[in-house]
Amino acid sequence: MLESLDAWAVVAWADLDEKLFRTGETDGTDDIPSMARTDNIWSQCFIFVVGNLIAKVVHEGNDLGTVDIHFDPKSLKLAHAGAVSATLRNMLVKEAKRYASQLAQLSGARLPLLKKLRIRRMEPVSKAPNGQALDKFQTGTWVADKLCSSYEIIRTRSLTRIVAIDMSEVVRKTVQQFDGKSFYE
Repeated sequence: MLESLDAWAVVAWADLDEKLFRTGETDGTDDIPSMARTDNIWSQCFIFVVGNLIAKVVHEGNDLGTVDIHFDPKSLKLAHAGAVSATLRNMLVKEAKRYASQLAQLSGARLPLLKKLRIRRMEPVSKAPNGQALDKFQTGTWVADKLCSSYEIIRTRSLTRIVAIDMSEVVRKTVQQFDGKSFYE
């Protein structure tokens, strides 16, 4: 199915020590004064997955222009949802373009990819009521859910259109900074 759509999927997981993934813990930053630790970890994973998918597309020599992101609903506070959106639209796009430019220089390509990259839309996809047909966005999130629930199988196989990524270390290192530890510890 992914091949027929010329599409890619990234299945990522993070096995985290419970001491880091503390339910009821609150984190805060300059742009997000208060967020649940569990929501913080979810948003870190979400940002890393989108970044890795863009990197995979660039590494394969494909270009991206306008990107729309449709995802399973998540009940983030307004400031947190806004900060995730801003990170994807601004920082991630800027870093992706820098990565594409560096890759072009290394490979001797005339023009770097991602010149027109922008994230236009980020929308949660509501679940279809029982018995109703799924629309294309609900079908996509259903497929993503099935892929993610099969990550144990996917991570042991070499698949052409599904990238498996263990993000445990990068998520652990990023989130531990909220406990005052360095990323490099």
